[in-house]
Amino acid sequence: MFQNAKIDLSKRQMEDPLVTFVYEQDNNRVFFEYEILLCAIFSAKSTKLGDTFLQMSKHEFINILNDVGLLILPKKKSAEEEKKEKEAREKQIAGQPITAEQ
Repeated sequence: MFQNAKIDLSKRQMEDPLVTFVYEQDNNRVFFEYEILLCAIFSAKSTKLGDTFLQMSKHEFINILNDVGLLILPKKKSAEEEKKEKEAREKQIAGQPITAEQ
């Protein structure tokens, strides 16, 4: 199980650019550091559906995070950085070793 390459997030990011777009370490750190605050916001602002769970739209949740300053927008990558990432992905697909600078 632990030998599966799909477990390693950095390898998955190289294979699938969508994972890189979705997973941002800084945003995940915010969720970890402000877990109690986010739980309180969600509990106070969400809608109770039935007796079992709360629900909040993603749009509303993102707006709240933006209003309180917890949302970290991804940094734009330069053309050179994007080119290096693309070359690294192509080399990995072709089976060539990736150099340290990539």
